[in-house]
Amino acid sequence: MGGRSRTLAVALLLAPLTLGCARPPAPTRLNWAFGQEPADLRPWSRPDAATLPLRRLLYRGLVDEDSAGRAIPAGAARWEVSADSLQWTFHLRPSLRFADGTPCLATDFRRAFERALRGEAAGSALWLLWSVDGADRFRDRPADGLAGVECPNDSTLRLRLSRRDPLLLAKLAHPLCAPVSPRDRDTLAPAGLGPYRRAWVEPGRRLVLAAARGAFTRGAFDTVVVELAVRAHRLRDGLREGRYDLAWPVPSGALDQPLPGPYRERRLVARDAPWLLLVFRCDLPPTSK
Repeated sequence: MGGRSRTLAVALLLAPLTLGCARPPAPTRLNWAFGQEPADLRPWSRPDAATLPLRRLLYRGLVDEDSAGRAIPAGAARWEVSADSLQWTFHLRPSLRFADGTPCLATDFRRAFERALRGEAAGSALWLLWSVDGADRFRDRPADGLAGVECPNDSTLRLRLSRRDPLLLAKLAHPLCAPVSPRDRDTLAPAGLGPYRRAWVEPGRRLVLAAARGAFTRGAFDTVVVELAVRAHRLRDGLREGRYDLAWPVPSGALDQPLPGPYRERRLVARDAPWLLLVFRCDLPPTSK
């Protein structure tokens, strides 16, 4: 019995050593064929459908949306709404940091709103923030600041609305409302709060994103390698060789011939009648006339 006990004790002592020597999981990588050369990826630049998926990998705002379209915490850990729905108070996550390690403060979100309202996508930003007090006057008087945004302290952001907006949380999840690191804002893809950070940029050819370990959420892959401006023949060769895992947007002419190997084109019909929300930009015809 004593020998059996000693054997069990030795086995228990060796178990942590055995587990500690286990091999770490192999790094995962997503190879993405991007069928055009993306425009500026900075969140306040003009939005377009092709680059929106890339921007969502790099940037997060106060809230995010899950796969069902429900608002979930992102930069803000929680929020409170007044009884009349005209005051929203967001409490940031403790020790919130950008992908480059810079602390993210409430004033960074206010700067993000103001930068979007005076940038090239000001029309889209105004639609997102139209209910915030002073947003409609900000472009004419930017020196006065955005009146409806207050920062009582570094971890609290308060929005005062001039009118109720039931879509406010969904709008705040748009990358246009996302802050970037103040020490990295002038690059093509500045550091944000998203699950990935810019690891390497080769303009016109390749963008490499690495999982941002310190972010509030982890990416599904350790690395995302985006090959830019992929033409139809190159995409087909890459699919045939198994070099790409994802192709979006698909370059013109890529689907004129049958897809190679195990790839196939599949089209599905929505089971339920979907809602389509059309929003006209106020800074373009005909709504500007």
